[in-house]
Amino acid sequence: PEAVKAAMAYCFYGAGCDYLTIAHFDFNTQSRRVIEKCGFTYLRDREVSTPAGKFHALLYAKMRPLTRKSYFTGTERDPWQVFSS
Repeated sequence: PEAVKAAMAYCFYGAGCDYLTIAHFDFNTQSRRVIEKCGFTYLRDREVSTPAGKFHALLYAKMRPLTRKSYFTGTERDPWQVFSS
């Protein structure tokens, strides 16, 4: 989880990403634990085709945390709009 959290910090605060998405195959329980420990929220299931066959994948997302300044000034965008289409 520490490496994932470091990558998330870079994406949110270094690269300016509003949200991150991640997925794992349903049989990979270790990845699921890491994803959940890092605070990602489950979105949906999806069937994925690979050269080895079709697999069931679970998709998660995490929003950039609001800063105190952005909360009070209203300068945050609403990245959840991306998922509503």
